[in-house]
Amino acid sequence: MPLSFLMKIHRKLYPTFLISPYITIPLLLLYTLITGSFGHLLGGELFTGNAISNVPFISTLLLRIGILTIYVASNLIFLYFMIRWFRKKPIGILSLLSYYTVFITVVFILSNCLFLLVTAINRFFNINEAPLLILFGISLVIIFTLLNLYPGYLFYLAIRHRPIDTFWPLILYVIGIHLITYTLLRLWNAVDILILWNFGSVI
Repeated sequence: MPLSFLMKIHRKLYPTFLISPYITIPLLLLYTLITGSFGHLLGGELFTGNAISNVPFISTLLLRIGILTIYVASNLIFLYFMIRWFRKKPIGILSLLSYYTVFITVVFILSNCLFLLVTAINRFFNINEAPLLILFGISLVIIFTLLNLYPGYLFYLAIRHRPIDTFWPLILYVIGIHLITYTLLRLWNAVDILILWNFGSVI
C-alpha cells in the first residue's frame, strides 16, 4: 500500500476500508506466533537462563501464544463496542480488523527488529545481563504502548465528529484498555507457576 494512502485512511476512519478476512486473520495469527515465539525465547534466555529448564517449553509457548491471541481479540472487540456505544453509525468489525492488520504489520517489523537488536548485543558484545534486561524491557514497553495507543487513536477518529465531549469517552477507553493489558500481564506471569505446579504434580 502507498504511504499516501495509509496516511489518508488515518486522517479519517473509513468504514469502507476492507481487507479480506482470509488475509487479515491468518496474518494476525502468523504475526502473533512469530513475535510471541521470538519474545518468549529471548525472554527465557535473558531472565531465567537454566532456572526453569525443567518447564516444558512447548506448553509455556502455546499458553503464551494463546494469551497474546486473546489480547489482540479483546482489543478489537472492546474497540468495536466502544465505537458502537459512542458513535451514531457503528464501524464493521472487518473494517477495524483491516486497520488493525495494517498497524500490526508495522509493529511486527519493529518488534522483531528490537528483539534482533537485543539478541545481537547479547551474542556479539561482552555486556552483562542488566543492560540487556533493561533494553528488553524497554522493547516490550514500546510494543505494548503502541498496541494500546493505536486502537485509542481509531476510537478518537470514530467519535471526534460527534457533538459530544470526547474527554470522558477517551478516559473510559484508556481505563478499559489498561484493564485488558493488566489482565494479560497477570496471565503471562502466571504461566510459569501453572506449568511448574502441573509439572511437579506429575513428577
